[in-house]
Amino acid sequence: MLNRIRILQIGDIHLPDACRTGSNLDEKDRRFPSDLKSVLSERPIKTVYKRLYKHLVEDEITAVLVMGDLTSYGTLDGFQSCAEYIAKSLQIGQHGVFHSIPVGVLPGNHDVNRDLAKNPALVAKFLPLRDALARVGLSNMPIQDPIWIKLQSGKSSASIALLNSSWGCGAQEFIPEEFRGGVASAIDEAISSGNSEKATREYYERQFDTPAFSTNVLQAIAARHLGSDFLIVSAHHNLLPQRQPRLAPYTELVNSGALRSTLQELDRPVLYLHGHIHDDPVEILNRPGTPPVVMISAPLITDGYNIVEVISNANGLPISCAIRKWRYSNSGVIREVETMRVALLGNRRRSSSKTLPNLYSVLLKSREIYWLDALREAESIYSLDVKNQLIEELELLATDGHIQIENLDLDPEHWIIGATL
Repeated sequence: MLNRIRILQIGDIHLPDACRTGSNLDEKDRRFPSDLKSVLSERPIKTVYKRLYKHLVEDEITAVLVMGDLTSYGTLDGFQSCAEYIAKSLQIGQHGVFHSIPVGVLPGNHDVNRDLAKNPALVAKFLPLRDALARVGLSNMPIQDPIWIKLQSGKSSASIALLNSSWGCGAQEFIPEEFRGGVASAIDEAISSGNSEKATREYYERQFDTPAFSTNVLQAIAARHLGSDFLIVSAHHNLLPQRQPRLAPYTELVNSGALRSTLQELDRPVLYLHGHIHDDPVEILNRPGTPPVVMISAPLITDGYNIVEVISNANGLPISCAIRKWRYSNSGVIREVETMRVALLGNRRRSSSKTLPNLYSVLLKSREIYWLDALREAESIYSLDVKNQLIEELELLATDGHIQIENLDLDPEHWIIGATL
């Protein structure tokens, strides 16, 4: 079988707001028994986390990545509550049942403590969240330098770089000096007024943000010796402007272009996983003749999550990436709604023999063929390891869009392969 590195990509959580997101019940009768209501429905975040836990139990998850914005307002008690919720509900981290699964947690712009952001030492505003995560056994949160996580699946290996893209968030130094004092004083006055909750919410939704990567992060990515490892980079913010215009000051990454160029200059396929925009586009960036940089956004946690699979051949060479989108529906259930496939080979040769076009020719003649029939046909194409070679080359053809495989999420015995020009 092909090697698969399988990552749970969890988007913005925004506690406690996510726990207040309503259930799917239309509650016209407030006298309805509460115990029966709890049987009929539950809040989206609880449904999502139950399904995430089931993936950890059943699906051979290689790593878990949390995209940031764990909290809504950067409060110290919120950091601890969110860290405990993540660790206990999923049983991840050093103290959980799944302690052997690597976990990475990224800081988001909502995770910056506003009071500590007044401190000229930019590191201080990230420390409470880092310490809260460490107390529950989740120690992989980047601040200044990238944190690297090594993954292995058979002969397939990957390196995950966790980056802090929220470096300039909430910092008064980035407000223009001419009116820095006045703006800072106005924010303080509004938050300390009688309607402080509304003012705090507005501050975190519309704050003067200048998200950025530090220069040492860019240098560390460029200088890293990856060997045969596949590179996965993860940060809270998006690298490309989002499709929905955001009318707020300083919300885009200041130096996203610098990181994009750095990743493209590596001359190897790269996945960039992020959150922040509460949307789930998959975008591909490549220059002619260069491998792709695939940018995958996770949705808001109450809308679902992604399972990102890096699929490699028997020798560990990455062939494709499958993005399995699991989404919460108005009926109160979460299910897989779409799988997107992206080729990772770039300009590398697809096959070193005539087997791939020979297989494609057989499939075109059949137009539609069941697995067992395809396996019998493959015996005349391959001399050794027929089943695994067939699976590998079907994966290549499916990724390039030359064929379609029904029931691809099931074992090969259930596959139905279709091919048309």
